[in-house]
Amino acid sequence: MSFARKSISVFGTRLSLFVLGMISSVIITRMLGPTYRGILEILTTVPFLLVNVGSLGIGNGNLYFIGQKKYSFEEVVANSFGVVVILGSFLFLISLSSFYIWRDTLFNNVPLHLVVVSFSIIPLLLFQKLIQYAILGKQEIFIRNKIVIFQGVSNFIVVMILVVYFDLSILGVLAATLISYVLTSLLCCIIVSRETKIRIDFDLEMTTKAIKFGIVPFLALVVMNLIFKSDIFFIKYYLSDAELGYYGLSVSLGEKLWMIPEAIGLVLFATVASGKGNDSLAGTLRVCRVTLWLSLIAGLFLYIAIPILLPLLYGEQFLPALKSFRILLPGISLISIYLILHADLTGRGKAIYTLFIFSCGVLVNIILNIWFIPMYGIEGAALSSTITYGVSSIVLAFVFSRKYSISIMDLLVVKREDITDMYHLVLRKKKV
Repeated sequence: MSFARKSISVFGTRLSLFVLGMISSVIITRMLGPTYRGILEILTTVPFLLVNVGSLGIGNGNLYFIGQKKYSFEEVVANSFGVVVILGSFLFLISLSSFYIWRDTLFNNVPLHLVVVSFSIIPLLLFQKLIQYAILGKQEIFIRNKIVIFQGVSNFIVVMILVVYFDLSILGVLAATLISYVLTSLLCCIIVSRETKIRIDFDLEMTTKAIKFGIVPFLALVVMNLIFKSDIFFIKYYLSDAELGYYGLSVSLGEKLWMIPEAIGLVLFATVASGKGNDSLAGTLRVCRVTLWLSLIAGLFLYIAIPILLPLLYGEQFLPALKSFRILLPGISLISIYLILHADLTGRGKAIYTLFIFSCGVLVNIILNIWFIPMYGIEGAALSSTITYGVSSIVLAFVFSRKYSISIMDLLVVKREDITDMYHLVLRKKKV
């Protein structure tokens, strides 16, 4: 299966989930209102951030070990089960401790039972992250897509039942997420059992090697998550839950633009890491420039259409999110550069470059948030994010071009042959 076809497959999966996610988002946001939407933002941000930060890069190691045949699929999966039991339990306890430490600040107005339901997702998130990376190591993109689609569809169905029918509000949303991850984890076990016997093991040597291999891209992911999510915590500290609800909606809508670069970047990383792709940089250059311009065009469309779409979908009560969303769009469009180049560099074992650049970006983002948010509210948070995303991504592009002695224009400016090839690819897709 070609690189382009794999990318289209992943993008099609994300597009399907986007449709379900938008319907679910509209219903949930309208039913909760700004204040409860802000509380939900904190409860959903913390577990996902903790898993991304606390996974220690073991998922990247899983992909690499299987792609390079360092360990068998059975060995990697068995060790993943053991890691989930040990590390997942530890992360869950850490998250509960954070609730009691920051109960009067970060978790102000958040009931304990909601926190417990939310944080119970953590071991399941970690399990699926490790198993999906193991599956990607075998280049089984379609199977991984089925898992992702199942999780999205099951979450949508349970949300409709618990939130719409039983009117369980935030509890219903969190319970639906937990149930969907339980069901998807069971599906992962069924898929894995078809290829190998399920057993729980913990290989300290393998785990250590996985951490060593994935530590640099893991740290790069940590700093990126801090850039993406730190503004949520600053808004919670400086502003109200309602304002956090407005901003959370802005970010949620803006991140939909990442479907294109994330889909391509995931395939690019898996291909480079497994050693099955062309070692030439020509493919990455083309992917970067095409993805950038697709993201910019999509961003321009949303900038024009959002004054109509926002009140139509979410109601006029969320109009305060309009300005912050528009401010976020340029940075969110430019971050596609990072998503592609980081995937390539990670696959080549060179993620140290993104780690250094975005570590500086974290410091800049924190300073700007502390400066801008008290002065300009959620628009200040959006501005600090856009500046950080944009500048860091452009700097990474220049560093990438210097390292591999290529023209920066080859990274950022789309060419005629790119448009021609995309046109023919679409035509072939329609004929299949």
